[in-house]
Amino acid sequence: MSRLHFIKLLRTLSILSIIILLGRCNNNPISPTTKPIYGVGGKIYDADGSLISDAKIFCLFFLNSIPINPTTIDLQKISNSMDFNFELFQNFPNPCSNSFYVRFSLPEKCSIEFTIINESDKKLLYKRSDTLQYGLFQLYFKNIVDSLDIKNGVYLYHLTAVSDSGKTYNSEKSFLVVNDSVNTNAVSDNKGSYFFNIQDAFIGDIVAVMNGDTFAYYQILDTNINLLIVKKGYKSTLINVQLLPEKILNRDIIITKDQ
Repeated sequence: MSRLHFIKLLRTLSILSIIILLGRCNNNPISPTTKPIYGVGGKIYDADGSLISDAKIFCLFFLNSIPINPTTIDLQKISNSMDFNFELFQNFPNPCSNSFYVRFSLPEKCSIEFTIINESDKKLLYKRSDTLQYGLFQLYFKNIVDSLDIKNGVYLYHLTAVSDSGKTYNSEKSFLVVNDSVNTNAVSDNKGSYFFNIQDAFIGDIVAVMNGDTFAYYQILDTNINLLIVKKGYKSTLINVQLLPEKILNRDIIITKDQ
């Protein structure tokens, strides 16, 4: 065998070895690493010891009750004064149940875009565009839990304004939804089992608490939460849970029938 033929043979064998190795790799893919899920779970019973299915569980975070919904009209100009800067204000009330106001001010005529985003996955939930003159404006969002199909948690709202003179303004704030009527944070299955994911507690986020349109205080969302259990024919039950990071807690719950 000539030297040239020998070199060609070696190259062929090398290529075949690589093909076989790739084939083996494809037959045994590396499994992706999944992020562990932590939180609190257990069984839901009635006073007689019967397991309760379809019990709805809502996270109220640091609250003991559901905030009251305000009512008003849609986009409203509430001041014609020219003494305004670009500013996006905190929504009120905050936390909110299902409706809230947002105010913003413009110093001159602008094209604006207002969006609401899911903080968890950055999904766009709402977008509104307008051309507005200078002044102080107020937006009203009604039945957001239903219309935006969201559950209790932290969400972001963002304002972009571009003036006719070329000025650009961007600002973003967060708001907290606490509701007990539509989308749940958890629900018990046909064996009475439930599980609340610690990610739904938004631990570490900071909430600007607004009483009416007046700032009250800042509240850090921590591991101490209140869970509201709602089941038709039973009294709503509020329990306090101290979550532990990287732990799965077991907590059985007893609810009582309406009289």
